[in-house]
Amino acid sequence: MALVPLTRPTNMKNATLRLGATDTFEALTSVTLTPTPGGSVTLISGRVIKDPASWTLDINHIQDLAATGLTRYAYDHEGEEVDFELSCDDEADPIVGKVTIDPLAIGGAAGANAQSSASLAVTGKPAWGPVTTPAG
Repeated sequence: MALVPLTRPTNMKNATLRLGATDTFEALTSVTLTPTPGGSVTLISGRVIKDPASWTLDINHIQDLAATGLTRYAYDHEGEEVDFELSCDDEADPIVGKVTIDPLAIGGAAGANAQSSASLAVTGKPAWGPVTTPAG
């Protein structure tokens, strides 16, 4: 078996996330596409049927209540399924798919930037895709 060398480790230093036709949001402190393995059923014949994994787009962010901020975007687009594009670094192909927007928490402890996290449901399986330009 041949050794496959590490050629380009992921560095989230210059990562970007686009939701829908908006520009990229800067308020994010982390973004993770998380798979959850699908379940399986064993038939009486012994054959196993496996469901595909489900995915979530997990975000941590500083709350931005401005009209163009991420918190307000989620509030205004609650329940909508929108395209997303996650670029993990400047050189890698982005990961694209569809995600359902949920509202984000508002508020927090006194004396600090209000932060919160959310886990947004991804429709189907994300794919490697070309960079797109937001409509506008």
